[in-house]
Amino acid sequence: MQKRNGKKWEAVVARIKQLEKEHGRLTPEIVVRDALRKTSPLHNNAGFVWDVKKAAMRHWISHAQDIIAQIHVFVKTTTYSYDAVAYVRDRSLPPRIPGYISTQTLKSDKHAASQVLMHELRTLAGHMRRVKTLAVDFDLEKHVEIAIAEISKMEVKLYDYAHRSPKKAQPKRSPVAPKLHSKIPGRISMRR
Repeated sequence: MQKRNGKKWEAVVARIKQLEKEHGRLTPEIVVRDALRKTSPLHNNAGFVWDVKKAAMRHWISHAQDIIAQIHVFVKTTTYSYDAVAYVRDRSLPPRIPGYISTQTLKSDKHAASQVLMHELRTLAGHMRRVKTLAVDFDLEKHVEIAIAEISKMEVKLYDYAHRSPKKAQPKRSPVAPKLHSKIPGRISMRR
């Protein structure tokens, strides 16, 4: 993978943004098709290995996914600035259909944005379950339990927000949010 700095990487980022503008969304196939052109900045500057065998296409698709995921935008607010992810998986597409959408585009669609955040929180909850098993071994379980409870609250709030109807209030519990239960007083654990 090409380093994420310098003029060559800037050309890669500019081309990715241009492809999104031209096609409305990014897919790994769009990035690979463009990179196949020797005149594209993606051809030599994005780390593709050019072996024309058909089996290599799988590697190129995977590499395109990596490129899209590495692009960040610099966000500056009145109080602070930060580097943020520029593209995320487009959750409006069926599960096995690849496609990415810019986080800037999602800003105007709060429902779609909350769907992305809920997916990220579910992924985080899975990682936290692993962290909890380690925390038990390290006798740091209480700290992790607090974090798990906060993640669960955030997921429920996002679910409520995403499914809010102006006419009718939605239920307060998400069917996908982890349920907290306690087998031992003072201990919280997660289950699906």
